[in-house]
Amino acid sequence: MKKLAVLFIVLLAVALPVLAEVDVKGELWMFASYDFATDPVAAASSFGKAEVNLNYKVDEFNTVKLELDSEGADWSGLTDIDNDGLNDDGDPIGDLVKRNVAIDDFRLITDVGGVFKLPVKVTATFGYFDTYFTDWSYVSMSGWEFYYDWPNKLANDGPDSDGAWQLDVGVGPATIHWWNDFLFDRMMFGVSAAAGPVSGWVTYQAAFSGFGDGDLGVEVKYSGEFGDLKLAVPAFFRYGLGDEAFTYGGGVGVDYKVFHLAAGLEGDDADALDNVVVDVSVAPMEGLKAAVSAYMDLASTNAFTALAIEVRKSLGALNAILGYVIGGEDNVAVPVYDDNYAVANGLYAGLAISY
Repeated sequence: MKKLAVLFIVLLAVALPVLAEVDVKGELWMFASYDFATDPVAAASSFGKAEVNLNYKVDEFNTVKLELDSEGADWSGLTDIDNDGLNDDGDPIGDLVKRNVAIDDFRLITDVGGVFKLPVKVTATFGYFDTYFTDWSYVSMSGWEFYYDWPNKLANDGPDSDGAWQLDVGVGPATIHWWNDFLFDRMMFGVSAAAGPVSGWVTYQAAFSGFGDGDLGVEVKYSGEFGDLKLAVPAFFRYGLGDEAFTYGGGVGVDYKVFHLAAGLEGDDADALDNVVVDVSVAPMEGLKAAVSAYMDLASTNAFTALAIEVRKSLGALNAILGYVIGGEDNVAVPVYDDNYAVANGLYAGLAISY
């Protein structure tokens, strides 16, 4: 026992200097919902997010990031990997293997500009990762007017099992972005910039085999403050050169002291007005927020999609959420608590912590 204790102390002494340089972040969101309109009552639960991000700064110029994630995965049990109902000994219990947590992101980030002392900022990223060429310029809590139905021609790709790389070059207020997979099947190009209260992106995403048939995107956002009044006005337009399909949208968000009002809409080549969302919220005291969100799908015969009523209370870094969704006739689940948990009708509750 003493030998084990000594060994543990030695291992801890070796590991602590390394662990001290590891930045740990993550999120854990747990939700459950109950639809009392059904008989029997329909109940469902979900881990909207369950992830750990480990960032290790190897040296002055290189950082390695690892994300372990089970976002959206089923935690209900184990999987019979060969689907024969038997284990290797022939017993009828199956070859049960947990498959719930995956490597969602494993990347190396190198400060190329710092290595070569360049006058511009140059960052290179390599590995297994996803990337999004956007500032997420929307005003609603859910993004209902920005990228639903996902991805709504939003420039994004990865993670790719064959690997990928990205180059970001910052020149003054603008940054040039390039991404492609290691096999040179797909690419993305983008320019982001900000000047005063205005920021935006121009993007292009395509396969190399059909380079001229990709998706072109533009998004811009104005953010201003006037005393106690805050104003946000985003807009976007995305067009497919190959399929000639397009989507557009925008919104207005206003904050005045403890009150918040936001309205957004989205349309496309099929329906001039499609997704519409309105959020109203009040934060009467620190750590307490009450909100009402109305969701509409004007392309549907039944335009009313759902109404979500929600209260959030902070318990330190932890958020406790209680809400109720009044669903429409189409029984469409709408995103509540940002965009990682959806409810079609009934009561929902959750706990969410980001660390």
